[in-house]
Amino acid sequence: MLPHEIENFLEKGKKLIVVSFSSMPLKSPSIFKQKLVQALKETDNRAIVLTGTSGMKFNQQENILAVKDASHRLLFKRAKGIIHHGGVGTMSEALLSGVPQIIIPFTVDQPFWANLLYKKGYSLKPLQEKNLQVFELVQALEQVENKEYIENAQQIKSIIQSENGLYQAVKHIESVVHNAKKK
Repeated sequence: MLPHEIENFLEKGKKLIVVSFSSMPLKSPSIFKQKLVQALKETDNRAIVLTGTSGMKFNQQENILAVKDASHRLLFKRAKGIIHHGGVGTMSEALLSGVPQIIIPFTVDQPFWANLLYKKGYSLKPLQEKNLQVFELVQALEQVENKEYIENAQQIKSIIQSENGLYQAVKHIESVVHNAKKK
C-alpha cells in the first residue's frame, strides 16, 4: 500500500507523471528541477517526484508532490507517464506498469537500455540531462499521451505477464539442482 500522502495526491486530480532517478544524483538538480516544473506547467501536468538521492529539493507545490521514495510497482501503474534514469530495476518496473516512459540515462548500461527500448517502441526517445531543453521535456510529456506509446506500453506489459517469469525461473533452478544431484 502507498503512503496516505501519496494516495491523497493521486486522488486529487487527473493521472500524473512519476519522476524517479532512484539512487542516481543529477549533475544539476536545481536546473533540472526548474525545467521539470516549467514543462509540467506548460503541459498542465501534475507529478509525484521520488527525490531519492537526485539532489532535487521541493517546497510545497500544488501540482507536485515530492517524497523521498515509494514503491515503483504500486505507483508506476497509476501514472500516465514515467520519467526515470533507465536503471534495469526501475526500467523493468516501468515496463511492467504498462505506462509510457521517458528515460534520461546517466551512465553504465542505462544508455544501452534507453536506446534499445526506444528502438523497440517501448519508450520515448531518450533525453540527456546535460543539454536538456524545456521544449524537449514538454514534447516528451505530450507524447506520453500518444495512443501509439500507450498501446506499446500495454503490449510489453502483456508480453511480460504472459511469460510467467518467476515460475519459469524457479522451474529452471529446480532443473539445474535436479541435474546436479544426478552427477
